[in-house]
Amino acid sequence: MVLLIAAAVVAGVVVQLYFGVNKRPATGTQTVAPTAAVAPAPPAPPAPPAPPIDAGRTDSLTPTPTADVRSEREQLVAHIHDNLVGHEAWSVTGLAILDAAAQGSSAVTDRGCYMAGCVATITYPSRDAYDRALVELGSSAAYAAWTGGKQVTPPEIKSDGSIVVAVALLRPD
Repeated sequence: MVLLIAAAVVAGVVVQLYFGVNKRPATGTQTVAPTAAVAPAPPAPPAPPAPPIDAGRTDSLTPTPTADVRSEREQLVAHIHDNLVGHEAWSVTGLAILDAAAQGSSAVTDRGCYMAGCVATITYPSRDAYDRALVELGSSAAYAAWTGGKQVTPPEIKSDGSIVVAVALLRPD
């Protein structure tokens, strides 16, 4: 008798749990949440402007220690430059970005695209020309769209005030 009562109690609990948990609104009805005054989310703040390309900027026009800066530039160029000239689909875009970066320059050497990416060593006649080129490069849509790595070496400031840097666009795939 005790077992029978216990079984009935357990069956009742199971039925209550089943129907209590599995209550679903009838078809065609909606569950409506209580209305409360909900303030709309504030608009997101505008994105900050992209930081300018730093490239190890030094504000004085005094010549830089050439050994370290030149060594870093030469290592980057050597890393990308090889005997296999790249004929990849991205080469045309890479060369166009390098050509745009060279606007206002007095010399361009080591320009090319290879298996590791595209690179050019660019000499600007003055600090102003260099600064303008960095601003234009940083705001270029093509430069922003380049999906590979990007690097501008720290400037080597020559005794005549000219500035030499390497611009590298690493393979985008």
